[in-house]
Amino acid sequence: MATVKNSDNTSSLSTILVILGTLLIFGIIIKWLNDIKKNTSSDIVSEEGQAILQDPDKREKLREAIDHYHQKGTWEKLEEISEVTN
Repeated sequence: MATVKNSDNTSSLSTILVILGTLLIFGIIIKWLNDIKKNTSSDIVSEEGQAILQDPDKREKLREAIDHYHQKGTWEKLEEISEVTN
């Protein structure tokens, strides 16, 4: 009977160690992700881009330039937007 009790203690200790190890791994992963998040810039659109997107006329010109690029493969229409923003 002493062996059964010892086996139960070992099993409980193993379970506790597995849980602690899993928590430690999750903690390391969370810290790593937070470090990446902190060191990564999230500015996707520049200030000039935001100004264009907020103005309906400029936004329409940008849409035309993107559509033209998809059809022709050149950004020549983009110059029209640059002229409007200056």
